[in-house]
Amino acid sequence: MASGQNGAQYLYEALDLAARGKVRVMEECYPIDQAAEAYERVATGKARFRAVLVM
Repeated sequence: MASGQNGAQYLYEALDLAARGKVRVMEECYPIDQAAEAYERVATGKARFRAVLVM
Protein backbone atom coordinates (compact mmCIF):
# COMPACT_ATOMS: atom_id res chain seq x y z
CA MET A 1 0.00 0.00 0.00
CA ALA A 2 1.33 3.43 -0.85
CA SER A 3 0.29 7.00 -1.33
CA GLY A 4 1.03 8.78 -4.58
CA GLN A 5 1.54 12.06 -2.77
CA ASN A 6 3.24 11.60 0.58
CA GLY A 7 4.59 8.11 0.93
CA ALA A 8 3.42 4.98 2.70
CA GLN A 9 4.17 6.13 6.26
CA TYR A 10 1.74 9.05 5.94
CA LEU A 11 -0.92 6.83 4.42
CA TYR A 12 -0.61 4.36 7.31
CA GLU A 13 -0.85 7.22 9.80
CA ALA A 14 -3.97 8.60 8.08
CA LEU A 15 -5.61 5.15 7.99
CA ASP A 16 -4.79 4.63 11.66
CA LEU A 17 -6.35 7.97 12.59
CA ALA A 18 -9.48 7.11 10.61
CA ALA A 19 -9.71 3.65 12.20
CA ARG A 20 -9.52 5.22 15.67
CA GLY A 21 -12.36 7.61 14.87
CA LYS A 22 -10.14 10.70 14.84
CA VAL A 23 -11.25 11.84 11.37
CA ARG A 24 -14.41 13.91 11.05
CA VAL A 25 -16.09 14.36 7.69
CA MET A 26 -17.11 17.93 6.96
CA GLU A 27 -19.72 18.24 4.26
CA GLU A 28 -22.22 20.55 2.65
CA CYS A 29 -25.48 18.69 2.04
CA TYR A 30 -27.76 19.55 -0.87
CA PRO A 31 -31.18 18.12 -1.72
CA ILE A 32 -31.07 16.20 -4.99
CA ASP A 33 -33.06 18.95 -6.71
CA GLN A 34 -30.16 21.35 -6.01
CA ALA A 35 -27.58 19.13 -7.75
CA ALA A 36 -26.77 21.82 -10.31
CA GLU A 37 -26.06 24.36 -7.54
CA ALA A 38 -23.86 21.85 -5.71
CA TYR A 39 -21.95 21.08 -8.90
CA GLU A 40 -21.43 24.77 -9.61
CA ARG A 41 -20.06 25.39 -6.10
CA VAL A 42 -17.61 22.50 -6.46
CA ALA A 43 -16.59 23.44 -10.02
CA THR A 44 -15.89 27.05 -9.05
CA GLY A 45 -14.07 26.17 -5.84
CA LYS A 46 -16.72 27.74 -3.62
CA ALA A 47 -17.62 24.54 -1.78
CA ARG A 48 -15.81 24.72 1.52
CA PHE A 49 -16.20 21.02 2.33
CA ARG A 50 -17.35 17.91 0.47
CA ALA A 51 -20.60 18.43 -1.41
CA VAL A 52 -23.09 15.64 -0.76
CA LEU A 53 -26.43 15.12 -2.50
CA VAL A 54 -29.20 13.76 -0.27
CA MET A 55 -32.57 12.33 -1.19
